[in-house]
Formats: sequence, structure tokens, C-alpha cells
Amino acid sequence: MNEYLKEIYNELKLEEYTIEQIDKALKELYYFYNFPEDYELVLNDLKHDYLTGNVTRNGREVLWYMDESLNVAIYVDTLEQLTDEEIEKELI
Repeated sequence: MNEYLKEIYNELKLEEYTIEQIDKALKELYYFYNFPEDYELVLNDLKHDYLTGNVTRNGREVLWYMDESLNVAIYVDTLEQLTDEEIEKELI
């Protein structure tokens, strides 16, 4: 298994999910927005707080990527993308 992926998994602290589920969610988040699918770059995003693992107000866990021009979140369990309104209501 990729060492960067293991470190990402540990940093996200979403213990309810397996490393494989987190991997799928990361690939979905990054693929959908054409980010490079490189675990080292993902780890860099995590360490610089562009990528976070969060629990929404409704209790579901998401991966959330936010930078100067992009604000994207997906539910880890369903890989469903949150709308801008859902991000506002559930995360901000």
C-alpha cells in the first residue's frame, strides 16, 4: 500500500471508514475536478489545510477541498458531492 495514502488516512482521522473507502473518496474528489491523482500532492494539500476531513452538522463525514478558487466537498459514504448551499448549511 502507498505510504502517502497511509499518512493521509491517519491525518484525516475519519476512523469510521477503511483506508480503501477514503482512497475511493479521494479519487472521486480529485478526479472530478481534474486534480493530479498523486498521493504526495494530496498529502501536501492536507498539510496546507486545502483538504480536510470534516463531520457535517447532520453527522455525516466529508472530504472538503477549499482554496482561493474552489470549494468542493463530498460525502465519504456515498461519494455524493455537496451543493454550495449544503456546504454553507452543513460546514460553514
